[in-house]
Amino acid sequence: MATEAERIVARGVEVVVAGESLQIVFDFDALEQVEEEFGGLYDFTQALNGGWRSRRLKALRVSLVAGQSWREHAGERIRPSRAIRTGEVTALLDRLLGAPDFFEQVEEALKRLGEAFDQAVPPPPSARDLSRSKGSARVRRSPGPTSTEGPSSSSDSPQESSVG
Repeated sequence: MATEAERIVARGVEVVVAGESLQIVFDFDALEQVEEEFGGLYDFTQALNGGWRSRRLKALRVSLVAGQSWREHAGERIRPSRAIRTGEVTALLDRLLGAPDFFEQVEEALKRLGEAFDQAVPPPPSARDLSRSKGSARVRRSPGPTSTEGPSSSSDSPQESSVG
């Protein structure tokens, strides 16, 4: 039977580091681990996407450890312990450090990790998408039923008078 944590997942992505392929899925446990390491998911995404002056290498390490998905072993689904995952990632990153295309590999891995994160925590809709949705309180910022303000000026139809 699937746990709640297992149900909050997407299909995941394949991330190649130093020639090794890892299947990364940000399930609830992985998101919680990332949140603990960075103080919040927002801070994690800032590090993941922030350029080389942010904590990108830490984001790489933490997300590779946290996001390693369940594995099949002797017909059962298991998730390796955090210690095992940390050891595997450390070995991969040690090999990666000596690669002549280190920065290119890191960039590609971070891009793929961003895709995995977006599957689990979809980015908010763009402003353009929001402007298409006329009925959304988020878009119109409706003050609610207790407001004394007049109708929204963002309406496409002219105001009709109720005088008769």
